[in-house]
Amino acid sequence: MQFRCEAGSKNDSRTHEETWDGLCRAVSRKDFLYVADSKLCNAEAMDHIRRWGGRFLAVLPRSRLEDREFRQWIQENEPSWEKVWDRENPRKKGGPRDRWYVVKHHLPSQEGWPVIWVFSSLLRLRQAEGRRERIARAEQELEDLAKHYLGPRPRKRSRYEVQRQIDEILERLYVERYIKVSLDLIYEHSFRQERPGRPGPDTKFVRKTKKRWKIAWRLDDDAVAYDHRSDGMSPCSLMTSPSPLAKCSRRTSASPRSRSVLSRPRRSSRSPRFF
Repeated sequence: MQFRCEAGSKNDSRTHEETWDGLCRAVSRKDFLYVADSKLCNAEAMDHIRRWGGRFLAVLPRSRLEDREFRQWIQENEPSWEKVWDRENPRKKGGPRDRWYVVKHHLPSQEGWPVIWVFSSLLRLRQAEGRRERIARAEQELEDLAKHYLGPRPRKRSRYEVQRQIDEILERLYVERYIKVSLDLIYEHSFRQERPGRPGPDTKFVRKTKKRWKIAWRLDDDAVAYDHRSDGMSPCSLMTSPSPLAKCSRRTSASPRSRSVLSRPRRSSRSPRFF
């Protein structure tokens, strides 16, 4: 483990160069596989490791163009996945097996390095289940909010305030892509006699109008199906010796918890890991 105190204004992506240099001095060699998080994915840090004869494996961030291209490409194509790991479910006895697959994408990263996609069967199940739970929770909260504004004594609020409450629910549960919400102002009219007494032909009535907010929503099935198609898949940028699939497969499948798991320290007799 290494600790280094840096200025708060320093970009985290530039610290990988100093970290890699310090690790080279610590182990007295440069041929180890440097496993890092997505902040390594910048041209300066990658070129620094390449120039000095190093190797690296980094998780590509979700905001990268390579990620969007693959998730769009996979909607109509089926990759030639290669199974690299198959074991029993580590969390649930008798549950679905933990299977990992890798494939090299036909397009490199924007820096020119190979992009290896990793697919976990258990991660796919967890992501689909998590999405389903978030959608259900969001619909429950939207239903409660809609009942409140259609109730007998709703507090008067502007469209901006009501829309802000809706957006807070969608953003907090990460379901903006899946739930489409409409907000409409409706008018409810009621009538009563102008004066008390028994109504007659000449009785005048007064109309009273109440304004209420009507919240309606629908599930975007196309968006759910689009994201489900690439559930459990994460891209890695790799710079190593030939046959990258054989050498990176077990390292990329260290744990199915999240894509940032590649930067966590683990014991290994084959190559050092650095956090």
